[in-house]
Amino acid sequence: MARNLVLLYENFADAATFSGGAWRPSMDLSRLATPYLGEVARSTGVSASQTQFVATLSAQEVVGGLALGPVNATTGATIRIRAYRESSLTTVLYDSGTLGFPGAIEQSLSLEWEDNAFWTGVVRGADDVMKGITFFHIPPELIGARYWRFEINDVLNPAGFIEIGRLFIGRAWSPEMNYAPDDNGLSFEFLTDEEEGRGGTKFFNPRAVRRVFSFGFPYLRDTAFRDVFRIATRAGRHNQVVVVPSPDDLDGYQREAMIGTIRQAPSLRRLSSPAISTSFVVEESL
Repeated sequence: MARNLVLLYENFADAATFSGGAWRPSMDLSRLATPYLGEVARSTGVSASQTQFVATLSAQEVVGGLALGPVNATTGATIRIRAYRESSLTTVLYDSGTLGFPGAIEQSLSLEWEDNAFWTGVVRGADDVMKGITFFHIPPELIGARYWRFEINDVLNPAGFIEIGRLFIGRAWSPEMNYAPDDNGLSFEFLTDEEEGRGGTKFFNPRAVRRVFSFGFPYLRDTAFRDVFRIATRAGRHNQVVVVPSPDDLDGYQREAMIGTIRQAPSLRRLSSPAISTSFVVEESL
């Protein structure tokens, strides 16, 4: 059965310390803890020893999901995430195994023969050419750990380095019932600057397209009241969250999932029965 929407909040990486790998002094790993995705950390090379790092949280935390990006990963890039009990990194609490980035090539056998990409394969999540790839990972269970090791392998990257804009290690909320099919929508905001000359000619300064995802839950058990209350009060308007509408859709989730902020604070509405309803609006961080 497909998993319901997952919302990550309370980013423990904001107070983390970083070590390992080889990163440029002016673009070091501390940039992973800033909310500005354009302030990237950049490695000095692409060897596996240069592009790995360890994030040490300020304390052991219960983690429900992770996000890393945008990353300038290529279609052959892989990542492995491991969590440890102690700083010596000997007792492994969680191992994701080797995973592909969303830009991995989809096997042609999964496509219909008449599909344009049947003979060449299709790159997942590469539709928005103005943004890099963001990696999302939702472990099958909660992980209580303080030390997190990330190993990126992209030795054939033609850029000669790996860039990462943000690291998110946070709590996760996945409601028992998914958002309503008639109460959700992915919309787009064009941020391109536009000017019009005296003769009517229009001039454009191309900028990124911001995604906005709205989703509502008409019926949730009242046990969800605390979860939504905590998300609203801890995320506020300024603290980033991560929304992954379709965690199991490996082909399409990159188009919907995003790191963003809550634009419209969720309201909590009690129903006549022991249940609640609520709704969210999340806008993408750029």
